[in-house]
Amino acid sequence: MIKNPILRNTLSASAILVSIPIMLTLLFLLYALIFNFYNMLIPLKPDGPNPFFVIRPITLFVILAVLTWFILRSKISTLYKAMYITWPVATVLAFVGIYFERSPVLIYSLCALFALGILAYLFFTKKSWFYYVSVIPVSIALLLVKLLGIEI
Repeated sequence: MIKNPILRNTLSASAILVSIPIMLTLLFLLYALIFNFYNMLIPLKPDGPNPFFVIRPITLFVILAVLTWFILRSKISTLYKAMYITWPVATVLAFVGIYFERSPVLIYSLCALFALGILAYLFFTKKSWFYYVSVIPVSIALLLVKLLGIEI
């Protein structure tokens, strides 16, 4: 293990920052698998209503809730937990952006409330700074996605 605390913290923060695009890509692939699985069972109608479309994101939320419960209660390193936490944070922020697409003020308000709520929770429960390094860049990245008009 690295004994120099400055070097150790810099490398830890860098590892979290490097993991964010990888984790978001894996999250997208997981959702694509869920989407394609349900598309095989219940094909989407291109011109009509899709009443079962909501099952796809609900499935993703359930999978992430179970994974989050197990990972955050496991004995793995806080660094790995902070890397994982990008999944639930990005998922909530992305789906808020998708479902309230026609109301930017509501998107920014809900996402800010969610991100600040997580940060307040981390602060009041005295969690490691690793989580801050994970939550803040993901929140900023998804804010930039919305501001720049990038389609998810």
